[in-house]
Amino acid sequence: MPAALACRRFDVVHVPGPRVPWLKRGALVSTIHDLAFLKFPEMFVPAHRQRLEFFTRQAVKRSDRLIAVSDCTRRDLQELLGATNVDVVHHGVDHELFQPGGPVTRREKPYILSVGALQPRKNYLTLIRAYRELKRPVELLIAGQCGWMWEEIEREAGNGVVLLGHVRDEELPALYRGAAVVALPSLYEGFGLPLLEAMACGAPVVASNTSCFPEVCGDAAIL
Repeated sequence: MPAALACRRFDVVHVPGPRVPWLKRGALVSTIHDLAFLKFPEMFVPAHRQRLEFFTRQAVKRSDRLIAVSDCTRRDLQELLGATNVDVVHHGVDHELFQPGGPVTRREKPYILSVGALQPRKNYLTLIRAYRELKRPVELLIAGQCGWMWEEIEREAGNGVVLLGHVRDEELPALYRGAAVVALPSLYEGFGLPLLEAMACGAPVVASNTSCFPEVCGDAAIL
């Protein structure tokens, strides 16, 4: 990217994340998805957290405008990093893919679905322990690749808790449509795209009453 920017002068360079290029020619706009590494530092591998903080602070310092994916993230940027040049642009979904009509995943038992990488911030251990208290013939499916500090989540799986690993976008709508409920108990999210995907597929949603979830769900979910 530095070579490309040196050879050509662009009016605007938009980076969809915090890793902005060192060479700045023209206006620079970067998207910040969340500040979880500042709000929950204990839930990150130290080196990973330090890297995220370094790049995000550079993006805030060097960008002409910042895009926050939710009003929650905008407030965090202002309060935690002193950002002033922030606009909110919410995420969207592909409604040709995520829609109520289409194939439905069928399993032997009804299932609760949760979607997201395996990491502490997703609060999967609480979800699994709540599931263990259910006295009903139902499964808990968790769709998401291993992120970090996932080992305890893996140990808690089994006995009705199924870790599906990474699921391609093309396969997710059928999972959403077939779910008895989609549950996202995250402690914090910058946006929470699975909420929007699930609701677009007509799935009932239960989510944490925290961070951006009330903003994203409105009155369409149980918080």
